[in-house]
Amino acid sequence: MNKIITLLLLTSIFINCKSTKNREVDGIFVNKTILGNEFLKFNSNHTFEFYSKIPLLISESKGNWYLKNGEIIINSYPEYQNDYFTVEESLKGNDDESIIHVVDENNYGIYGVDFIMNQNIYITTNEDGKIILNNYSFNVSDKIEFSSINLSLEKNIYSIKNSKSTFIKIKIFSKNYEKKYFENDTIQIKRNKIILNEKSFNKQK
Repeated sequence: MNKIITLLLLTSIFINCKSTKNREVDGIFVNKTILGNEFLKFNSNHTFEFYSKIPLLISESKGNWYLKNGEIIINSYPEYQNDYFTVEESLKGNDDESIIHVVDENNYGIYGVDFIMNQNIYITTNEDGKIILNNYSFNVSDKIEFSSINLSLEKNIYSIKNSKSTFIKIKIFSKNYEKKYFENDTIQIKRNKIILNEKSFNKQK
């Protein structure tokens, strides 16, 4: 009987501690700056909302949060992801040529993307967003570097995965300054405030 009572007490304490932690997180936290404010709202259903009201940095994000080792982990919904690229390798075209095709998220070719292959071949996409390399075969050791005004990184690097590939399709998802994307970002909890990316957010009363 005593063992059952002890077990019930421990279970009650564990549940209470867990709910207390959740209560500490629930609510609105504000990072106040001279130019404007940023807001993080944590809902009891483990969703969050982020808003930046700073001029020229106005953005938003929504997603899910959970607790891990006393810290908050946040992940934005997929529709907020931006400023990245994907690559598909395939067998297309003729055997005596290799093609790089750069497109946007709507599959329209992007003109004027500068490439450097293996640090010694400098090429640029044409009006169709393509680079046609005659009498050239990709190798696994090949490294492609490219820059685009649509991406925030000055240099983007990709290594060829399959030496049999003859067609490389690079899809660019442009930087959208109105969307903020969080991926496994960690937030520290310190009493009535939280720390995200070295920024302090105080809990609103």
